[in-house]
Amino acid sequence: MDVTRLAAAFLSLLPPILLGVGVYLGIRLGFFPFLHPVRTARALFGRSGEAGEQNGSSFSPSISARTEKKTSPFRAASVAIAGTIGVGNIAGVSLAILTGGAGAVF
Repeated sequence: MDVTRLAAAFLSLLPPILLGVGVYLGIRLGFFPFLHPVRTARALFGRSGEAGEQNGSSFSPSISARTEKKTSPFRAASVAIAGTIGVGNIAGVSLAILTGGAGAVF
């Protein structure tokens, strides 16, 4: 079996696998994002630990709530995804150069 047929077989199985995993996780999580879209959006885009809220941080008491910077869950997820994609792009280019030479990049 050559590489193209193997790749075609894998790619033909990928959508059903992704759909199955999505259905499994939906059942396992009780379809929470679909049943509670407002709470999901608030958790994703809202600020955690607003000023005046007791969040049990380990900062010294001399730092006031006004000067303390908060990171939103959306910003944290964006940075994590950007870091993953950036590393993947760098690794992909180096792998292309390794396997196909400099002409593989262009």
